[in-house]
Amino acid sequence: MQKGYSRLSLEIISVIFGAMMHHARALIRTSTSHPHPRCFRRHLAARADAQPTDGSPFLERLGHPKFVAAPMVGQSDLAFRLLVRRHGADLAFTQMLHAKNFATVPRYREDNFDGFLRDDQSTYAMEDRPLIAQFCGNDPGTVVEAASYIQDHVDAIDLNLGCPQKIAKKGRYGAFLLSEPVLVRSIVERMATSLDVPITVKIRMLPTKEETVQFACMLQDAGAAMVTVHGRTVKQNKNLSERADWSVVRAVREALTIPVVANGGIETTSDALRCLVETGADMVMSSEALLENPGLFQQNTDHSQDLVGSEGGALNGGTSRSEMDYSEWCEAQLVAARQLSYMREYIALSTLFPARDVIGTTKGHAFKMLYRLLEVHTDVRERLVRMRNLADLSDITDTLAARYRLPVEASPDELRGFRCDDQSTPLHVAAKTWYRRHR
Repeated sequence: MQKGYSRLSLEIISVIFGAMMHHARALIRTSTSHPHPRCFRRHLAARADAQPTDGSPFLERLGHPKFVAAPMVGQSDLAFRLLVRRHGADLAFTQMLHAKNFATVPRYREDNFDGFLRDDQSTYAMEDRPLIAQFCGNDPGTVVEAASYIQDHVDAIDLNLGCPQKIAKKGRYGAFLLSEPVLVRSIVERMATSLDVPITVKIRMLPTKEETVQFACMLQDAGAAMVTVHGRTVKQNKNLSERADWSVVRAVREALTIPVVANGGIETTSDALRCLVETGADMVMSSEALLENPGLFQQNTDHSQDLVGSEGGALNGGTSRSEMDYSEWCEAQLVAARQLSYMREYIALSTLFPARDVIGTTKGHAFKMLYRLLEVHTDVRERLVRMRNLADLSDITDTLAARYRLPVEASPDELRGFRCDDQSTPLHVAAKTWYRRHR
């Protein structure tokens, strides 16, 4: 053996080097995937009664909202945000923005962030607050660069770790970064130290409750000012969607000292209120159900809950909506009046503030808001497929109003105040809602 090294010496060096590498990996795991010690102790204590973080500076900045409109690709346009704010939502997110495109393509920035409202003193810019802009991305520098263009016009920047779609997997963003805590921590830390507004993060449930709590604790330790938890895993999506696990949200809420938003399974007003109680969350967020019923958060609306059923499919005494004969009720007419009122209000807002793809965006909203009507009147649905402009959409709402014996010229407010006529001609809407199409 040259230079005096023996086989035993080399074995000793190998053992020492291996131990050093094991220790280094352990340090990395501890600093990223395991909870901050204080956060972990709070979780282990498992407080029986989680208290909302009312004194949070971030909540004060937002005005202590309770009801949140989720970020939805192609659907969280300005017109829709204004609509849901007028009917109970007191915090909204932009649609998900791709950080790389936003940072490098000026046209993408202008098209995707309502650029004509950069004047924060304009009436509608003020109405569209508080507002959080959501970005997806996997490079810390790129996400920060993208957010720097928009931070002066929003109240916070959100990192999307919740998107479960295949495109997110292909692009290595959204919920598919949940398995990369080291990278996620580096992104959140860079955002928190480089931007002038608070950082929030939206996640989905990890495979276990414990892993979800640990991940959320890491986000808090990295500098997040708020965490939104969707109580479903990446695999629980579309046809595989299951009931959201609110106990996971509660566990996160008990562990963190920053505000927590509950997401998942919010179909009705009562769901939203019950979720706040069961999870102890500071806020509750709705997405798909809100697309169908923009008044979901409007607590003082007589029929806001009845219009779209309930999470368990039962209403008032346990009668399943799918078992009800609508010809025996005025319900169909009331459903039509309410949904058409939202549609007309949205058309008016879209005329003032058209989305980048105004036809695609408004058509998407119409299919959801009018779903139960269009399932019955399939000829009108075909007209919607072929719509070319907002005038076509207005004509479609007029046709549906006439078929449900509603005043064609009625304003949204007049339609919302409509009460069933007592005529005997049967009227029908589909039993299943758009929200329940995969459930």
